Parts: sequence; structure tokens; C-alpha cells
Amino acid sequence: MNTKDVAEKVNTANKVSITDLSNCCKWKQCNGGMYGFTVTFRRIESDKWKVLHYTTAEFPYCKAFGEFRDCWDCEYYDVERNECKAVFEIVTTEQVIEAVKRALSDEFAEIDVNGETVKFGEFGCYQCRKGLH
Repeated sequence: MNTKDVAEKVNTANKVSITDLSNCCKWKQCNGGMYGFTVTFRRIESDKWKVLHYTTAEFPYCKAFGEFRDCWDCEYYDVERNECKAVFEIVTTEQVIEAVKRALSDEFAEIDVNGETVKFGEFGCYQCRKGLH
């Protein structure tokens, strides 16, 4: 995908995910300290996108704030209703397009649009890239 295609792809998408693999190792990505991090944009209106955060780590991770945090210890978690009350970040379509354009030039970024991988990222771990594991 080139930069000209970005606006067209994003404008017709409902979900865009950008995964940062710059510090990720395929052998240590769950509990070894070398995790991948994903920012997912979900369209909620024609020009508004909800931002969600994910990680490859198997530890509690906050989707709203993008940090290692257990819901039970969070001031925004409603225990009685079993739901998060945090206000998620909302961005515009133009901001999503800019994020995708930045990720295109990052060798460690993987981009998915509506579940289709449009750019594969490289693992940041030197040993993974050289096949030394």
C-alpha cells in the first residue's frame, strides 16, 4: 500500500489496527518482556474513531489508556456492573490516515485494515530477524 491508497482504504474502513513490533520477540512476546503493542481505531461515526490499545503480553492491559493495569485496581472500573467507565480517546479520520502514513515508513509496524494485513511488520528482536533463536 502506498500513501495515495491510504486515504481511500481508511475512508472505506470500519477498523484499522497498527501494531508496533519494534521491541517484540516471537519467543518472549507473552511473558518475556519483549511485547508487541497495537492501537486499534474503530469507526463510531462517519468522522469519529474510538481508540483501543492491546498488547501481546498475557498480563492485564488497559484498552482505554494503553498501560499495564488491572481493571479491578482502576478507578474507572464499575465492579457492580463489571464494565469499564473510562472515556476512550476519540480521533478523526484524518488522524487515522496520518497514523497509517507514519506506520507505512516504519519497518516494525504492521497495518491491518478491516482484518486484512496491508503491511507486514518486522520483529524488532535482532535474534528473531537473523533467525538465531
